Amino acid sequence: MKEKLKVWLTIVVFLCCLAGAISLMMHNGDLERNYNLQKVKRNYQIGKGIITRISSYKGHSIHIKYHVNTIEYTYEGGFATNPNGLGVADSINIKYATDSPKYVISELDENYIHF
Repeated sequence: MKEKLKVWLTIVVFLCCLAGAISLMMHNGDLERNYNLQKVKRNYQIGKGIITRISSYKGHSIHIKYHVNTIEYTYEGGFATNPNGLGVADSINIKYATDSPKYVISELDENYIHF
């Protein structure tokens, strides 16, 4: 009886630790995303980028290559919808922070039109 209790207690503790770790990762991702949005909202310029990779399998992700003042940057992020059916090698509109161009919002981001 005691052995079964130890096994169940171990399983419960493990699942709680796993749930806590996942929750922490999601919270950190939200904080990073909000920081990105605030940097771009503060002062931004509109530019163009080229999609280098796009995926809709197990979540939507996009990779964009763009240039600012002859420096090449890459952006890796997610998107909600793709109404224009954009694919690899297509041009895409972006908004980037003027003081730090590594912070970007693409036209596929739901926050793109809100500012």
